[in-house]
Amino acid sequence: MNDNVCMMSDYVRNLTKLTNNALEGNLKDCCVADLGSQDPAMAQVVLDSGASHFILVDSGSDTYDNPKIQQVDGKPWNFRYTGIDVAFFDSRSYKDFNSNRFQELLNNVLCNLSPKGMLFAIIETGNKIPGKDVSNPIIQTPIGPLPSNEYFFGDLCKNWAVRFLDWLPSNEPTVTTRLMRFTPKKTTLLLIFARSQSGKTSLARSLLQLDPYIHLSNDYIYNEILQLVKSGKGKNLPPEIVEKIGDGSGVACMNFNRALESDSALLNQYLLLIEPLIPLNKDIVSMDLDLVDPEKVKFIVNYFSLRNFSVWIVMRDKILDQLIV
Repeated sequence: MNDNVCMMSDYVRNLTKLTNNALEGNLKDCCVADLGSQDPAMAQVVLDSGASHFILVDSGSDTYDNPKIQQVDGKPWNFRYTGIDVAFFDSRSYKDFNSNRFQELLNNVLCNLSPKGMLFAIIETGNKIPGKDVSNPIIQTPIGPLPSNEYFFGDLCKNWAVRFLDWLPSNEPTVTTRLMRFTPKKTTLLLIFARSQSGKTSLARSLLQLDPYIHLSNDYIYNEILQLVKSGKGKNLPPEIVEKIGDGSGVACMNFNRALESDSALLNQYLLLIEPLIPLNKDIVSMDLDLVDPEKVKFIVNYFSLRNFSVWIVMRDKILDQLIV
């Protein structure tokens, strides 16, 4: 790298100013890792940003006399340090970096990130020769074999949500260099909001024809809770939920849903209860809820969005224009 090339520390200084990253650039009180970027300015820039810890992987012979800085043995694709909130990686630091190494890097970073952790990385990919209807997944370029853009996003990153943050200049027309943000991909939730008898079950049956394991039924969850309470095995259930569950009749189920709609604290307890029921190995999971109040719909969407789910809404009632989500 030469003096004219944008360094990772330049991006760290301006994370919150990057397009598509205004909400993800605050490093205050975060455990931050530099995965071998070989950027001597990184330590000071990260600590100036308010990070609580700075982890250096493959930092060479550099030494630091600062209790907030810890040097960790290994390479970006095999180091061990769990609980990292934000990691930074620059593939240009490794001239022999290839697709297999990148897959190892992503798998290893996933093991070391905190539950809400993310990776910022400068990655080089190869551009296909135009006019060819059949291409290879890995492309020969002047700087070595690189994954094609299609292979990179369609296969290597299939378990990650990727956001482009910047395009870096390249002297090679067959090479694209970008700064990207990677966050572990979670299931997309398709939330179906409607009153009883509005067709939610019919829609669920149609979805189950595509995959029998992608739908969570609000009525079924209600009956699961009811059976646990009746059998005396509901000691781990929130007492507020037990108090409102009723006798299992249609009226009781309706009253339970109205209680959820009128009480945010109760609704929060219910969401905490059903979140572990979501199968995370699915690309998409649908869930029906007997709620239509705009504020409670917004509450539920925010609940799951803050837990890194991608949330989509289907509503029978035409009130979506009232929602700000």
